[in-house]
Amino acid sequence: MYVAGLAWNHFHREIVMCNQDFVGVLPVSPMHSHKLGFYSLFAYADRLARTSATETLFGINLHGKLGEPRMLPVLQNRVGLLGISPTFWWLDSVMTQDVIQEVVQTLFDQGLIKKERRQIMRCACGNVEYVSGVVLRGTRKTLLKGEIAACCNSPVTSSDEEALVTAPLPSLTLPETHPSWAASEMRAELDRLEGVQLLISRKTRRIVTVRLEGRSWWLDNDFLWWPYLWKAYQEEAPIRHLVTGASVVRQTCLLLAFSRLIGIPGPHSVHCLPKVHFKSVWGLETPEQLVERFDVSRVQNALIWAALSGRKEFTLQETTISCMNPYIPIDIPLLQSRRMLHV
Repeated sequence: MYVAGLAWNHFHREIVMCNQDFVGVLPVSPMHSHKLGFYSLFAYADRLARTSATETLFGINLHGKLGEPRMLPVLQNRVGLLGISPTFWWLDSVMTQDVIQEVVQTLFDQGLIKKERRQIMRCACGNVEYVSGVVLRGTRKTLLKGEIAACCNSPVTSSDEEALVTAPLPSLTLPETHPSWAASEMRAELDRLEGVQLLISRKTRRIVTVRLEGRSWWLDNDFLWWPYLWKAYQEEAPIRHLVTGASVVRQTCLLLAFSRLIGIPGPHSVHCLPKVHFKSVWGLETPEQLVERFDVSRVQNALIWAALSGRKEFTLQETTISCMNPYIPIDIPLLQSRRMLHV
């Protein structure tokens, strides 16, 4: 079920009626829907929700560079094929122009978004854009090679100009985080973010513009999913457990820090799962082929078993799936999971 037709005071009638805690998956791109290991996020969240008697909210990022909206039906069909039934899907595409305008105006009026003159560093194509002095941390590839942007092979130059930035990010108590390596990395990242003012405006064309004090501003596409925890909390569907991945630790910390800045309670626990690879030795490549060969229960258990490994990366093979007991679901202890606390 979609959480659609989002407006400032109207999330979705049915989600309001739930009025209980949720297990939420950090918004992810459907471009990864062809990878079996990607579904460990959804399998784990579904099993955690069943363990904790909560509902599920699966976040999808369609507006980022890797959004690939055409892959969304593939992802949703395969989630269903794997026997996973989320309570709701949250798509960042519901953050329309009007909704974002009201969000930004509200935060601007509260002093949580500011218009300030800053030294902005920018490459020729505008893909790399940041406030001077901020340390960049690329997640997929290196953004800069010295002073040269990797995206367009142009030097990054400085420009003194007005920009939209957040108020300084506050200090944040780290939620209970599993496994131990994730707790350590997230604590370090949150310490780096403390006091930082995030640049949210962009010089070059993006998806959404806002108008403040008679001027239009392009917004960073990532800003469209930062209100994820906010919107859930606003409609009495707070995310108690946040499921995320090893490759998006910084994005997770940005979400937590932004939510804290605007006064939204964070999740009670964060579950950071490994990047799960699948190496076929029997020629079974797709979720459809694996479910047909081994059945849903074995594939589900294998995905959760990999998620509970406590590692940053994990490789599954058909032999592992074949060894899973299809009759006994793998349980996820809510907080003090020994397997997630030790690498």
